[in-house]
Amino acid sequence: EASIEETKKAKTEADLKPGIEVLGLDLKELDALFCDPRALKAAPEKKEKKPEPDKPKEVHLIDGKRNQNASICLGRVKLSNDDVTAALVRLDPELLSPEGTEMWIGLIPTPEEYEQVAGYPGDQTLLAKVERFFLAVGKIPRLQERLAAVKTMYQFDSLYEDAKVKVDTIAAAAASLNHCTPLEKLMDVVLAVGNYMNGSTSRGQAFGFKIDVLTKLSNIKGNNAKMGTLVNYIVRQCEAKGFDEVLELPTRLANAVGAAAIDFGQLEGDVRRLTATVNKTRKEVNKMASGDVHEDFAAPFLTVIKPFVERAEDLTTKLDKEMSDAKKAVEGVAKKFGAKMEGGEGDPVMSF
Repeated sequence: EASIEETKKAKTEADLKPGIEVLGLDLKELDALFCDPRALKAAPEKKEKKPEPDKPKEVHLIDGKRNQNASICLGRVKLSNDDVTAALVRLDPELLSPEGTEMWIGLIPTPEEYEQVAGYPGDQTLLAKVERFFLAVGKIPRLQERLAAVKTMYQFDSLYEDAKVKVDTIAAAAASLNHCTPLEKLMDVVLAVGNYMNGSTSRGQAFGFKIDVLTKLSNIKGNNAKMGTLVNYIVRQCEAKGFDEVLELPTRLANAVGAAAIDFGQLEGDVRRLTATVNKTRKEVNKMASGDVHEDFAAPFLTVIKPFVERAEDLTTKLDKEMSDAKKAVEGVAKKFGAKMEGGEGDPVMSF
């Protein structure tokens, strides 16, 4: 049994710490006056989240590296696939600028790639970005040939002008040498000096000399180094004797200097390739005009490319003839001066 002291202590603690329930206090009023109002609001019922259905995955058919490169290029394009397709059909100059054409040539699908995406048996709306682009533009007939013609059109003028300048330089060089009295006068002086210097030998009293001797005169040095080579002596004598026309040869034969730097064989190859690309574009024009391609695709092509082809054909035909004439003129000059055709018959300009 508990002691009297323990009983008193327990009773005292109970009296000091009475419970709310024991005292019968009004709890509703207490809550209304002093409780946080937010706590009185009924907590919303938690709704169970329904699992979202998995989104269908995009279908990739094009291999990784090709897909990545095409995706990067397409990321720079702010047009829809339909807008791009329409621009390619009408050969829009804003889309197909000289720089832009190169990009599109590398971006459009090959026939094999188009067949791959067009033949996909599943839902084509699930195709990835690159595949959807290939599917859209690949419907344009002869798209690769179409863009190749545009590229030829853009590159033609620059390539033609480069070849034309070289052909004109060669022709002008041949003309300046063919009827060049000052050059013949210089040869008279060189022959006279050579016969005098070789007078006591079997090489003296010559009636002429090989043309390549002219390039060797600067190698013949005199006893006085300050007076220069045999070339310096000949120049001084021409000045003293008033052979002014000889002294003007560097100016009169400037084209010959330029022609000597031209690789005629390479020039012929450049002109052949230029003519071949024009002929290839002509075939594409004929194909579009034949009726084999629907008018919606053929008409815009013919409007842009046909006038270019007609102009380019005229220019390349003339250029071929001018190059042939220049080659014959150079061969005639080489024969006149007895120049050795060091480059062979295919490279007569080496005779300069």
